[in-house]
Amino acid sequence: MNTSDKIELLRLAKSNTRLQRLIKKHEGYKEQLRLIRKQKVFTAKEEQTVRELKLQKLRNKDEMIRIVRSMKSVEGSVESSFSAIPA
Repeated sequence: MNTSDKIELLRLAKSNTRLQRLIKKHEGYKEQLRLIRKQKVFTAKEEQTVRELKLQKLRNKDEMIRIVRSMKSVEGSVESSFSAIPA
């Protein structure tokens, strides 16, 4: 995500508690994945956890995009932002 997208996301999150929670969840998924990936060898359970975290992170991103688009349309903007939110 580029800097302007982050700024816009945080601006919109100030008035949307659901978006705030999704941002925190997204960051949590990223951190969990980072910690697991530090290991050189994965157990089958860890590989499954990685797949589940990636899926949760993607669903979370989709929900953030829906909220942002909805908020932007309310603001009168047709601009579709946040296509660069990392999956």
